[in-house]
Amino acid sequence: MEPTTLPTNYAGLLPEGVLLAATAILAGLAAFRSGIGHRVIGYSALAILIVSGVLVGITGFGSIDSALFINDSGSQFFKFIFLAAAFFTISQKLSYSDENRQLFAANILLLLLSVIAMMFLSMSSNLVSIFVSLELSVIPLIVIAKNYNNSVKLPQKFLLVTLFSSLLILFGFSFLYGLSGATNLLMMKLQIAVVHITQLQIGVIILLAVASILSGLILKAGFIPFNSWMHRIHKNLPLPIVSFVAVAFTSAVILAFAKIFINGLFAFHGPEMNPNDWGRLVAFIAFINIVFGTIQMLRQRNLVSLMFYANMAQMGFVLMGMISMVIHGLQSAGFYLISFMFSATGAYALIDIVKRQSASTNLDDFKGIAKSSLPIAIIFSVFLMSLAGLPLLVGFVAKFSIIEAALEMAGLDKSFHWMYILAGAGIVCAVISLIKLGRIAFSLFARTERPQIGLKFPLPVKFVLAVTALGTILFGVYPDPLLALAARLSAAFGFIIE
Repeated sequence: MEPTTLPTNYAGLLPEGVLLAATAILAGLAAFRSGIGHRVIGYSALAILIVSGVLVGITGFGSIDSALFINDSGSQFFKFIFLAAAFFTISQKLSYSDENRQLFAANILLLLLSVIAMMFLSMSSNLVSIFVSLELSVIPLIVIAKNYNNSVKLPQKFLLVTLFSSLLILFGFSFLYGLSGATNLLMMKLQIAVVHITQLQIGVIILLAVASILSGLILKAGFIPFNSWMHRIHKNLPLPIVSFVAVAFTSAVILAFAKIFINGLFAFHGPEMNPNDWGRLVAFIAFINIVFGTIQMLRQRNLVSLMFYANMAQMGFVLMGMISMVIHGLQSAGFYLISFMFSATGAYALIDIVKRQSASTNLDDFKGIAKSSLPIAIIFSVFLMSLAGLPLLVGFVAKFSIIEAALEMAGLDKSFHWMYILAGAGIVCAVISLIKLGRIAFSLFARTERPQIGLKFPLPVKFVLAVTALGTILFGVYPDPLLALAARLSAAFGFIIE
């Protein structure tokens, strides 16, 4: 595998080091210079993110500490997602001055700390560093939830869910460590393989480890069936923060899943390892997220709730790509995450504009919005249709790639024919989503007697909408650059891309 041959390269820590040092400086300025403007903090944070992104692209790959951190092409791929998601979120927050300077500065700094932890997670090659990085990425989000919510119930639930999911993950890690005597993913994989070959059957231990870790991860991400707490997050936090959680934090959990299962437990993916295989278990989770998320989306009359359940269906597709162990499987999942970032970020930004100026996110209040602002209606339609998978938009390429990889996996061997069911469910639900979201898009242009809403586009939001809309359209017509970038993810996990 590629990580084992990477040379030592401590420069790989430069993006995180610069981001951490700059965050500390901004924290000092915010604490000791009470007169510093919130825009100075916000624009400084954006500049730091740009510098870190450039450093990610030029520092190269290598082992920072082979026992804990390895910077490879997969790490670089996810770092770009985390930095971009934070950049879009802070840009939107800069557009509005409805919170005091101290609260704004604190939340921006907490967001940067969460991103730093996610970037370390992307390099983690050890169970310990994976766990610590994942926890450090969620703790700032809990504090942000507390800052925005006067009620203790939401942050308290966020904290309790995080603690319980962490315990489940640790419980599973303890079994893996007991089997292998190692926390390094490579050594753990080799030792478990030796134990399995020697004893022929590991027994229930690996099954308990898989079930426990998987339960902890989907609980932490708020996937169906553990989705109620995440739905509350969507309904009660500002939409730019919701967008960050939906894109960046969910991607971080997906990354942790890939490292533990695809990298560490690859040998237990196939049905030949029944009942210890995790492939069909994850396929079932993907299935219920796609199907249940689509069904629940049909019932929603509130756009924020509709987006939440649409996101659950989208993550079901990502999991489908993750369990398609062909050379294009991980590539399709990575491409899907990027396409989701463009479409979902833009959709949340537009919903936030309307919510702030009409105090509503109900579907009925968006009907005929073209009368108030034709650009919003057109761009919002683009984002919705991309999420649904309309051809010539990036969402269509993403769904097509995922289903193609799943069908290829199903055709490899009769023991994987059950993948046809998952792919079929994805196709049917994609068509249903297209009809539902298409009707919403058409309603934006409907004639209505409602009074016009005076919608305003702050400059940072215009930038976010321009970039996300351009990405949604451009990479739908010409997806090759993003597909090449996503191919690095497959290469990092040992899949040779030809």
